[in-house]
Amino acid sequence: MVNRKVVGWGILGAILILTATIAKLTIDSNLIAEGEEEDDSWINIADLPPQFVDGYLENYTKMREHDSPENILLVTSKTKPETYDAVEVVEAPNYLYLLQYNSNEERDAAFNKMKADGVAVERNQVQEVMGSPLSWGYEKMGFGNVISEIKNRNKSDAVTVAVIDTGMDVNAFNKYFSNRKLLTYCVVECNNGMDDRHTYQHGTHVGGTVVESTYDNVQLMAIKVTNNSNGLMFTSDVVAGINYAVSHGADVINMSLGGVSGGEDVMAISDLVAEKNALDAAEQKGIINVASAGNYNTNELYYPASFDSVISVAAVDSNLERWVSSSTNGSNYGEKIDFAAPGVSVRGINGYKMTGTSMASPHIAAAVANLKSLNKIVGHDSAVATLKAIATDLGDSGWDQYYGYGFVNFSNAEFCNSSVTCDMFGIMKTDYTVDNRTNGIASYSLDGKIMTVTSKKPTMVISATTSGYDRIVAIATDSPDVYKFDLSTSNGVNLILVLVGDVTMNGKVNSLDSATINYSLLSKNDKNYRELDDLQKMAADVTSNNRINSLDSATINYSLLAKSNKNHREMKW
Repeated sequence: MVNRKVVGWGILGAILILTATIAKLTIDSNLIAEGEEEDDSWINIADLPPQFVDGYLENYTKMREHDSPENILLVTSKTKPETYDAVEVVEAPNYLYLLQYNSNEERDAAFNKMKADGVAVERNQVQEVMGSPLSWGYEKMGFGNVISEIKNRNKSDAVTVAVIDTGMDVNAFNKYFSNRKLLTYCVVECNNGMDDRHTYQHGTHVGGTVVESTYDNVQLMAIKVTNNSNGLMFTSDVVAGINYAVSHGADVINMSLGGVSGGEDVMAISDLVAEKNALDAAEQKGIINVASAGNYNTNELYYPASFDSVISVAAVDSNLERWVSSSTNGSNYGEKIDFAAPGVSVRGINGYKMTGTSMASPHIAAAVANLKSLNKIVGHDSAVATLKAIATDLGDSGWDQYYGYGFVNFSNAEFCNSSVTCDMFGIMKTDYTVDNRTNGIASYSLDGKIMTVTSKKPTMVISATTSGYDRIVAIATDSPDVYKFDLSTSNGVNLILVLVGDVTMNGKVNSLDSATINYSLLSKNDKNYRELDDLQKMAADVTSNNRINSLDSATINYSLLAKSNKNHREMKW
């Protein structure tokens, strides 16, 4: 076996990477005919046939019961690959195939051959979990304030937080939270059920923090991905847990786990696609992913926390000082840190006080679950923007590599009422800017009914009505790059849309923009396809599977579309 540098965080302990490899056989899929490519929509697990997801989970569980996980290889391919003498193959979501081998030697030989053939193959990494009211963070983060707000608004929609971890002490959960709902799923060694056999019941501790810091409408989905007493787990187990959470209604996913490989034969970050694809699919469905940043006092990138679709959480003590206990033991830092949260001497329902970014992550998972309780449509970007607005700045002014945007504190929040203007989600007073993903072309902010757009290019705003589209005329400002629009004058019923681009005097748009692309006609491989951000998803006609039926996107480049293109629409006023 190739030696690797082990890194991780307290069950977010570390990621150990084991070697693995592949051999040669033909995958037999009962869903895709030989030679066909997968449907483009398969990247989103929400669009997969339920029987496929159920079959994958059942087959993977059987694979894990009978074979060694260290001899599983992960192959990502949009067409059915050969598998180089693998003894068993399981087809998974996001173009992933799991290939099982009988020995390290067979696995390594197959891996080397596949690499030589240009196959996108990964070894099955070992990940480790990082390592209350019980938690002192409950008061410090002002959770009582937001929970009271949820209660006052009579919010009752269930919000599900999936904790992918070492299991759950069900008796301890029921003892502390007799009125809360616990959902469970076991990925590996399920003969012991959800029994949390980690030395310090890591999963029980993490899950308890989430439940304690949320209102009664939040239910916990405990997903057990390891029985190892030290909290070691494999990538394929974590991916199975993510896929289960996505396909079974999770709104938030917490991962107090992770790591990265090192040493000879190091895996490039670009090779870590299996877990990334699973988390991207979760984000596309509106799930907010949260993970611990790592416990090694380093600025190296750790995963899954460093994926763009994940909120990365660093740890601080009760004095809001960064947790560091030695040169190699402390909260990780660097360019991907989003927020800081309680992570030192945090007491859990398992009776232990534990320290690590593993303890910090569930505090932020609880924070975004509370936002979802106020408005379930809140997604990754809007959650980050909202938490950023109420965070106490720590360290250098503004974002910094140790604390991210700061320490989230709901005591700083001014919730919506008759005397304040509200953000677009009706949660709190709005005084922050939402990035509308126009690649620096423009930004906008919303203050009550007044939208301010800053743009170097001409800008229009329109609203969708029952009879068509209405144009909203800009209010004059002192700056040629600042546009203000009074949305209260709009009769819009579906969508307020900012259009940035080459706008002619007669209101026709010649290049970057458009309000009337029918996204159901665009495949994800189409050069004009763009993901919708939270604003667009909230405002447009979105079906239950997040597909857009009508008015949407501000970032289609119309200069690429000929009038004969089926997606072309003329803008008329």
